[in-house]
Amino acid sequence: MRRILSIIQILTICFCIVGCLPSSSNVVSTRVQGSEYTATLSKRNSGAMSKGSTLVSVRANGVPDDATHGLIILGIAGDHLVEMKWIDPHNLALSCSSCAPQDVNFEAIKSGDVTISYDKGLSVR
Repeated sequence: MRRILSIIQILTICFCIVGCLPSSSNVVSTRVQGSEYTATLSKRNSGAMSKGSTLVSVRANGVPDDATHGLIILGIAGDHLVEMKWIDPHNLALSCSSCAPQDVNFEAIKSGDVTISYDKGLSVR
Protein backbone atom coordinates (compact mmCIF):
# COMPACT_ATOMS: atom_id res chain seq x y z
CA MET A 1 0.00 0.00 0.00
CA ARG A 2 2.85 2.37 0.83
CA ARG A 3 4.42 1.67 -2.58
CA ILE A 4 1.17 2.53 -4.35
CA LEU A 5 0.91 5.82 -2.44
CA SER A 6 4.50 6.68 -3.39
CA ILE A 7 3.77 6.01 -7.06
CA ILE A 8 0.62 8.16 -6.89
CA GLN A 9 2.60 11.01 -5.28
CA ILE A 10 5.29 10.80 -7.96
CA LEU A 11 2.69 10.81 -10.74
CA THR A 12 0.91 13.78 -9.14
CA ILE A 13 4.17 15.75 -9.03
CA CYS A 14 4.90 14.86 -12.68
CA PHE A 15 1.45 16.04 -13.79
CA CYS A 16 1.88 19.28 -11.86
CA ILE A 17 5.24 19.93 -13.49
CA VAL A 18 3.88 19.23 -16.98
CA GLY A 19 0.94 21.52 -16.27
CA CYS A 20 3.31 24.34 -15.37
CA LEU A 21 5.29 24.13 -18.61
CA PRO A 22 4.58 26.94 -21.08
CA SER A 23 2.12 25.97 -23.77
CA SER A 24 2.80 26.16 -27.47
CA SER A 25 2.28 29.49 -29.12
CA ASN A 26 1.96 30.56 -32.72
CA VAL A 27 2.49 34.30 -33.21
CA VAL A 28 2.04 36.11 -36.51
CA SER A 29 5.04 38.34 -37.26
CA THR A 30 4.23 39.68 -40.71
CA ARG A 31 1.55 39.50 -43.37
CA VAL A 32 2.18 40.51 -46.98
CA GLN A 33 -0.98 40.83 -49.01
CA GLY A 34 -0.87 40.48 -52.78
CA SER A 35 -3.76 41.09 -55.15
CA GLU A 36 -5.03 37.48 -54.83
CA TYR A 37 -3.12 35.85 -51.94
CA THR A 38 -1.71 36.70 -48.51
CA ALA A 39 1.63 35.35 -47.26
CA THR A 40 2.00 35.06 -43.47
CA LEU A 41 5.19 34.73 -41.44
CA SER A 42 4.60 33.18 -38.02
CA LYS A 43 6.78 32.01 -35.16
CA ARG A 44 5.90 28.81 -33.34
CA ASN A 45 7.29 28.16 -29.88
CA SER A 46 6.73 24.64 -28.59
CA GLY A 47 8.02 25.23 -25.07
CA ALA A 48 11.30 25.23 -23.19
CA MET A 49 12.62 22.03 -24.76
CA SER A 50 12.36 23.34 -28.34
CA LYS A 51 14.12 26.10 -30.22
CA GLY A 52 10.85 26.83 -32.00
CA SER A 53 10.27 27.31 -35.69
CA THR A 54 9.52 29.90 -38.31
CA LEU A 55 6.69 29.21 -40.76
CA VAL A 56 5.52 30.86 -43.97
CA SER A 57 2.04 30.10 -45.24
CA VAL A 58 -0.13 31.24 -48.15
CA ARG A 59 -3.89 31.59 -48.37
CA ALA A 60 -6.28 33.12 -50.89
CA ASN A 61 -7.52 36.53 -49.81
CA GLY A 62 -11.14 35.32 -49.80
CA VAL A 63 -10.38 32.40 -47.45
CA PRO A 64 -10.84 33.04 -43.71
CA ASP A 65 -7.66 33.00 -41.63
CA ASP A 66 -7.11 29.95 -39.41
CA ALA A 67 -4.51 28.59 -36.96
CA THR A 68 -2.03 27.70 -39.73
CA HIS A 69 -2.82 30.87 -41.73
CA GLY A 70 -3.31 28.86 -44.93
CA LEU A 71 -1.08 26.25 -46.50
CA ILE A 72 2.38 26.08 -44.96
CA ILE A 73 4.98 26.45 -47.70
CA LEU A 74 8.15 26.91 -45.63
CA GLY A 75 9.25 25.59 -42.25
CA ILE A 76 12.56 26.63 -40.68
CA ALA A 77 14.07 25.47 -37.38
CA GLY A 78 14.62 28.37 -35.00
CA ASP A 79 13.57 32.00 -35.02
CA HIS A 80 14.39 33.72 -38.33
CA LEU A 81 13.24 36.79 -40.22
CA VAL A 82 12.03 35.77 -43.68
CA GLU A 83 11.48 38.51 -46.23
CA MET A 84 8.40 37.94 -48.38
CA LYS A 85 7.68 39.75 -51.63
CA TRP A 86 4.98 39.23 -54.22
CA ILE A 87 6.63 39.48 -57.65
CA ASP A 88 3.21 39.24 -59.32
CA PRO A 89 -0.20 37.80 -58.26
CA HIS A 90 1.07 34.19 -58.57
CA ASN A 91 4.79 34.43 -57.73
CA LEU A 92 6.13 34.82 -54.19
CA ALA A 93 9.84 35.37 -53.48
CA LEU A 94 11.26 34.42 -50.06
CA SER A 95 14.68 35.29 -48.66
CA CYS A 96 16.39 34.94 -45.31
CA SER A 97 19.84 36.38 -44.59
CA SER A 98 20.24 34.44 -41.30
CA CYS A 99 19.15 31.06 -42.71
CA ALA A 100 21.22 28.17 -44.02
CA PRO A 101 19.84 25.26 -46.09
CA GLN A 102 20.28 22.91 -43.09
CA ASP A 103 17.80 25.09 -41.11
CA VAL A 104 15.01 24.32 -43.59
CA ASN A 105 12.65 21.54 -42.49
CA PHE A 106 10.14 21.93 -45.31
CA GLU A 107 9.76 23.96 -48.47
CA ALA A 108 7.26 23.87 -51.30
CA ILE A 109 7.91 25.30 -54.74
CA LYS A 110 4.22 25.44 -55.61
CA SER A 111 1.01 26.01 -53.63
CA GLY A 112 -2.04 25.84 -55.86
CA ASP A 113 -1.33 28.32 -58.62
CA VAL A 114 1.31 30.20 -56.59
CA THR A 115 4.95 29.56 -57.46
CA ILE A 116 7.49 30.15 -54.69
CA SER A 117 11.13 31.07 -55.29
CA TYR A 118 13.84 30.96 -52.62
CA ASP A 119 17.20 32.66 -52.16
CA LYS A 120 20.32 30.53 -51.64
CA GLY A 121 19.98 30.49 -47.83
CA LEU A 122 16.62 28.75 -48.10
CA SER A 123 17.03 26.60 -51.20
CA VAL A 124 17.44 22.92 -50.35
CA ARG A 125 16.42 21.37 -53.69
